[in-house]
Amino acid sequence: MEKHGKRSFDFDELSRFARTDPSKFVETREALISEFLNELKPSKDLVELQNYIDAERYRVGIGMPSCCSHLASIQNGIEQLKLLMQQLEKQIQLATR
Repeated sequence: MEKHGKRSFDFDELSRFARTDPSKFVETREALISEFLNELKPSKDLVELQNYIDAERYRVGIGMPSCCSHLASIQNGIEQLKLLMQQLEKQIQLATR
């Protein structure tokens, strides 16, 4: 078990919450991050980055199925961009002939 400030946490416990009680996981995770940031007194940029990460995490959802779904969506977007790039390259080749 690791200790940060007044609150201790256990990664195994957080993992168990993530699998069995997502709302408890979110509550515990947010409390730990908040306590750590309050203790650290980070720059505004670091706080904004953490807020962005949290917003993205909650947008995607908690748990591996949500992560896999999000990854598949990203991969699909990359494939679409590759196809668009190939089409643009063909148009450039035709225009420069």
